[in-house]
Amino acid sequence: MHKYHIITTAFDTSLPLFFTQNITKKLIPSVSLYEDFPLNGIFPDFDYIYFRDPFHGNYSQERIKKVISYINQNAQNAYIIDAITSYEEILMEDKWLQYKKYEKFMPQTQLFDLNEEYKQPKVFKKRLSSRSKGIHFSASEISHLECRNYIAQERINFEKEYRVYATKNEIFQVVIVRQSKTEGSKTKNLYSEIIQPDLYKFVQLLAQEVDYDIYGLDIGYLRGNYFLLEVNRSPQWLTYYSLVGVNLSEILVDSILVENT
Repeated sequence: MHKYHIITTAFDTSLPLFFTQNITKKLIPSVSLYEDFPLNGIFPDFDYIYFRDPFHGNYSQERIKKVISYINQNAQNAYIIDAITSYEEILMEDKWLQYKKYEKFMPQTQLFDLNEEYKQPKVFKKRLSSRSKGIHFSASEISHLECRNYIAQERINFEKEYRVYATKNEIFQVVIVRQSKTEGSKTKNLYSEIIQPDLYKFVQLLAQEVDYDIYGLDIGYLRGNYFLLEVNRSPQWLTYYSLVGVNLSEILVDSILVENT
């Protein structure tokens, strides 16, 4: 039976969804942390490898670089999810690099400048962060040491915010409606609903420029307009499973098995 290995920085709440009976009867799944993955000895005969969630919690960029490089040198016959061949490719989770790629879909964004007086409302986001962490609403909250690691983005008070999931071949018809993070509240997943036709068209256009096996899109809506907030290459989906009853881990496994038969 084929072997499927996940490498991550933390044992997040979505990981158990990769070990369901529907998956284990098709593949043998396993998981390790970047910090624990051995960089010598006999290389395991993995058939599928998923570099997951690299910028959550405490992590070493140098360690992640070494693990990705080592695996690509030694797992030449394995299918690597999202075709990640270098550390630079996972850096597309950097919000500034995302803005340079998806600018036409996103609110106006610039690199944070400690000396600039921001007259228009902005939201300040850490370039590499996950799970709504590293978000501030006042420039004074960002230290001199951290200022190079932030962007300043046009602040829009959205009527609705969505999490949309997609694969290379499919946009999922049920989306999660979310409460945006504010000064006094955290991001919350509220409920699910069928995707609206105009939102579907927006995602269709955006999906032409995304080439991941599976991903999540954070999208804001205001007065008939949609704005991309972030492309999540390695999203969490326990809430989607809880609200919708669909295990995206199983869909990912099925899609890569079909692609590699």
